Amino acid sequence: MLLYPERGLLLNDAGYMALSLCNGHRRTHEVALILARRFEIDDVDSVLARLNGFLGRLGKLGVVESAEPG
Repeated sequence: MLLYPERGLLLNDAGYMALSLCNGHRRTHEVALILARRFEIDDVDSVLARLNGFLGRLGKLGVVESAEPG
């Protein structure tokens, strides 16, 4: 469960793992590679696209911020 002001968001295993890997030191592509390996997905680009969408939605909620340039 991810809690933020006056709300909560129940994360599945992939969502939890993705957030736990976002530590401010790993780039998004590195996180996607780790997730693809963990969930045995060959298409890293599709994992990256879904990860970017997930993080983008959390960013709009004010839960995460991008540490990457641009």
